[in-house]
Amino acid sequence: MKKLLFIFAIILGLSSCSNRQYMTYSSGQDNVSCILLIAQGDKLENVVVNVDDKSYTVDMVFKAKAARRTVPVVVTPGKHKVSVFYQNEMLYSGEIYVGLQETKKIDIKYFIK
Repeated sequence: MKKLLFIFAIILGLSSCSNRQYMTYSSGQDNVSCILLIAQGDKLENVVVNVDDKSYTVDMVFKAKAARRTVPVVVTPGKHKVSVFYQNEMLYSGEIYVGLQETKKIDIKYFIK
């Protein structure tokens, strides 16, 4: 009887195992992503960011240590053409891919003359 109970417990234990132990669901997540500008030189004010021909103004761009104070640019997930301007000078231009609820950091190298 003990042997039968032991075999039943092993069968029950093995049948409860599956390859779906850790499943992630994206239900309830917002369909947004962010672009965060990080200054590698001096901190910048009133930076203009063009994302797919839409213009956004970022009041302050801080260095990496103070990046949590920078307000991110909210975009939809996917590929985007991004260009960054400061005082009518292009600091960055490129195409980026941003995933769902991902924050893409763009380093801006600029030193005030």
